[in-house]
Amino acid sequence: AVKSGNLIQVGKIKFIKSTNKTYDTYHKNIEISFIGKSNSGKSSAINIISNKNIAATSKIPGKTKTINFFKIKKYYYFTDTPGYGYAKLKKILLTNIKNLINNYVTNRKPLTGIILLINSKNYLKKNTYKILNIKNKKNIHILLTKCDKLTKIQQNKIITNIKHNLKNTKNITYQLFSVKNKTYTNKLKIKIKQWICL
Repeated sequence: AVKSGNLIQVGKIKFIKSTNKTYDTYHKNIEISFIGKSNSGKSSAINIISNKNIAATSKIPGKTKTINFFKIKKYYYFTDTPGYGYAKLKKILLTNIKNLINNYVTNRKPLTGIILLINSKNYLKKNTYKILNIKNKKNIHILLTKCDKLTKIQQNKIITNIKHNLKNTKNITYQLFSVKNKTYTNKLKIKIKQWICL
């Protein structure tokens, strides 16, 4: 059983602002970003661990086009980034989103950790490897989402595969994840608390 003392207690969470610039929200606090493809469940993950529907969710991919900042107590921030790779968006908008995310993860000094959400059925495709390479100097925790739709055999196969592919990395951890499963959400809370206590 997971001890409650090991879990991050989000407590008061407040929406601060949306921006398409990486430099106009200044603070010295810890920042943790949720990054993933369009409709990967970034906002849902923020909502489930904060116990509050504060991050807007949508069944329509590509709705988020800015970085959304949320302040938790006085100590740290969550950011909800635009989803990348949604083919139906205009090419120039896709490029703008890619550049925004790249600039953010490369130049954002308060950024302590990245929660990278990947659909468990599409884990570690080539474009995801590119994202990992971009962020290779940051702490990354991969959420293999929607795992409740897979069989136990499929889940084990995914974990074996990702363990092999990431065996030489020290800054990347991973887990199965479903917003419907408290065990998985608690594991994410433990990881966030580890980063905050660094």
